[in-house]
Amino acid sequence: MNILHITHTYPGKNTPWITPFIRSLIEALAKIKDLKIDVVLPKGAFAEEGVTFHPFYVPQNDRVSHKRIGATTQGVPFYQQFTFLISGLLKTISVIRKNKINLIHAHWSIPSGLIAYIASTITRIPYVVTTHGRDVLNHPPSGYDIPERFIFRLAIRKVLLKARCVIATSATTLRYAKQIASAAKFIRIPVGVGNRWLDNSTAFYNLSERNGILFIGDLVPIKGVDILLNAIAHSSILRQINVDIVGGGAKRKSLEKMALQLGLKNVVFHGALSPDKVMELAFASKIIVVPSLIEAFGIVALEGLASGNFVVGSDTGIVSEISKDPSFKNYVKVFPPGDPEALKTALEESIHEKIDQESLTKVREELHRKYSWEAVAKQYRKLYLDITEALNP
Repeated sequence: MNILHITHTYPGKNTPWITPFIRSLIEALAKIKDLKIDVVLPKGAFAEEGVTFHPFYVPQNDRVSHKRIGATTQGVPFYQQFTFLISGLLKTISVIRKNKINLIHAHWSIPSGLIAYIASTITRIPYVVTTHGRDVLNHPPSGYDIPERFIFRLAIRKVLLKARCVIATSATTLRYAKQIASAAKFIRIPVGVGNRWLDNSTAFYNLSERNGILFIGDLVPIKGVDILLNAIAHSSILRQINVDIVGGGAKRKSLEKMALQLGLKNVVFHGALSPDKVMELAFASKIIVVPSLIEAFGIVALEGLASGNFVVGSDTGIVSEISKDPSFKNYVKVFPPGDPEALKTALEESIHEKIDQESLTKVREELHRKYSWEAVAKQYRKLYLDITEALNP
């Protein structure tokens, strides 16, 4: 099968942190022998072994593509948005006509899904679309407001309804996508955990001595770091625990000021760190905290489990799901989004919990079985096969 992926954002040589999960999925699919993977994307991406890239022209590439046009268009002139869409569409049609493409796979309903929809209408090649969250989540206080805009909502609805299948990465994303296009055909396939987390034996070191809390993510309102700081401030227990906050973002200075005003001397803001340094902190902490107001997925929760941490997170995204999974629920505590008192209680309870090597081994085995990129890629292959066989019985 020849599958053509379309994505408007992809890790670049100078921006490896941009949507790394797309690259991980492409790499995993390329390892499956009966799949040939082509990718239409803006220029400047990494080259992958076994994958054919078809870059298209983008004016001021970083500004348009890495701002995730369609998900957030503030500051992007209309002519650049239009050029982006037309350039991507022309490249997609060209690739289809020069190659024997069996199925188009778009990432996000807009803009890539819109390109797939138009290209499919012209070439009669069917498409599927993965909604990774930002395109369908509707939470205006956090800046997730795409479905609130009439034109975008209309475009998203059309793309979802015409797709052979809509893939949602979590139950949360699925719920919001159904609110836009309930008649579409949906399936849930999660984001995967990188092998570097699942294969790293450091997870077993010093399990009984760990005693820190770690947050990893962008410092923006939706991530709820202010709620975390308030929870710590009102707990004499948590004030004695080292809290590491990793990530940059628009709210870093105001959050640092807030921590200072609350007298939180145990909280350290590290800024953005290299992947290796992030892993080093994760394998030394005891609790990974995910205090988001809403999450499309929340891969850091799975990385937390893989690194031997307990997970304390708001009841959204993948945290909601693993808190109900018998394989993981003993190591996960959830609280209502935006509730610092409930977060404080969950953190205080978790700081006294213990996990042994035998239990962690079982957790990591289940993570590999359900959430490794190899397992995720197999689910996508089955979907591709089901669709193409139905079209060509």
